[in-house]
Amino acid sequence: MGINDLDTVVNEMDVQDRYRTAFRGVFSDMIFESDYNTDGIAYSKKNKLRMIIEQKHLYDFSKLKDRAKAVSQIIKYIKVIHDNDPTKMPKVIVVGDENETFVIPVSDVINYISIKDYKWELSASSMYKDEVLMNDLMEDETIKTLYVYNPKNEFKDIVNKIKLVNKGILVPRTLTERNIDRVFEYFCKNIVVKIKGKKLKDNDMVNLFAHIMLHPDSVVTKNNKLFTTMFKETITVGDINKYNGFIQEFSRKYTPKQKHFFTAILDRLIEDTTRRKQGEFFTPTIWVDKAHEYIVSVYGENWKEEYVVWDPAWGTGNLTRDYKFGELYVSTLNQSDIDTANQMGYNPEATKFQYDFLNDEYEKLPEGLRKAIEEGRQIIVLMNPPYGRASSGYKGGRNSTTGTAITKVNLDMVDNKMGKASSQLYCQFIYKLINVGVSNICMFTPPLYLTGQSMKSFRNFVTDKINFKKGFIMDSSNFADVKSWTLSFSILSSEK
Repeated sequence: MGINDLDTVVNEMDVQDRYRTAFRGVFSDMIFESDYNTDGIAYSKKNKLRMIIEQKHLYDFSKLKDRAKAVSQIIKYIKVIHDNDPTKMPKVIVVGDENETFVIPVSDVINYISIKDYKWELSASSMYKDEVLMNDLMEDETIKTLYVYNPKNEFKDIVNKIKLVNKGILVPRTLTERNIDRVFEYFCKNIVVKIKGKKLKDNDMVNLFAHIMLHPDSVVTKNNKLFTTMFKETITVGDINKYNGFIQEFSRKYTPKQKHFFTAILDRLIEDTTRRKQGEFFTPTIWVDKAHEYIVSVYGENWKEEYVVWDPAWGTGNLTRDYKFGELYVSTLNQSDIDTANQMGYNPEATKFQYDFLNDEYEKLPEGLRKAIEEGRQIIVLMNPPYGRASSGYKGGRNSTTGTAITKVNLDMVDNKMGKASSQLYCQFIYKLINVGVSNICMFTPPLYLTGQSMKSFRNFVTDKINFKKGFIMDSSNFADVKSWTLSFSILSSEK
């Protein structure tokens, strides 16, 4: 659950509009007032909630200075409210831009308004020019250790934090099977740890994460160093304030049964991290839900029951595991994915099978799926295939001399003069599906196959069988810690 359309904002007013729309969706009676030149004092009578919201555009709240700058402005607003009408004093502060959000109780900063040394004559937007105030804020442990949320996929957590702060209850968040991927991703992206100047390997990052979260007594912190029995060498933390903010945000007290449960997920975390480097990306829930909305608009509300659904690049099941299907088939290159899915209880209704999609023969498909294809039943393929070129790490087949992954589908496409599309793994998936007889494909891929001149012969092959119905584009950085490039969700169908 996230705030919609933040990728399209161009200014602070756009950011404000997106946040207000999102909050009204949760607090139906919420009223926004721009008293005292604030971005909004929000009231919800039903929830007995009063909060002050400050929106920014293109800030970096992972940086202490940017957090302090925003809070300095809020403090001026709080002083003005206090001096003019204390009955309107909010309990909660929410500061956010299009990429990050943080939430703090007003009580954590209210004492600043009684300090006479600050330059209260400055406007709220200029309070950051008060060096004394900024220095004090940058030394404040609350500001230094703030946990910064991603509003695109952590809006539910933001709302929960607001509710707890409003009630005066500060309860740490707990790890769950649904959020552990996101928490680990945040840990890898924001907590820079090194040994002898070198970043930790994927496996070591997962194991360090496990020690920190599940066995906190085994990790000792001193200054910006971590000491643990897991490593002989000392671990250096890039920003100890971020680290402290992270461990304060989450509970680290779990029962032996819970520890065993989370430990079982660690192999999947390692594999997911490795997949990102091979062109396979974890699909965030916000985009999965958006894709399902688009599918409904084309195939109707009951598509999950009326159609046979197949994900041939299932991986860890992000496209299907939060939904229930009438007849679902999921296949993946790695048997370990299926083992983990069964252990986690993902899509128990599905027929799960190991299948090297780009090399295995049609006859290896489950009988039920083959029968559905051969009888001409309506089938929807929902997938997020690997995006890399055939040399990027797909292990289905390998030429040991050149290191290039040679698949049977690749060779068939070359023989049929599909041009550069032959080397693109996602194009190979589309090509085989069309040849198998699938006429409804819903997929996350780069959009090059729709527009690129080098893809013309492949595009002609595709559009001769099925056509583009509907879709949307997004930035790849929403999927993983990679360079920014355009990514699309497309619905291709032969239906009129």
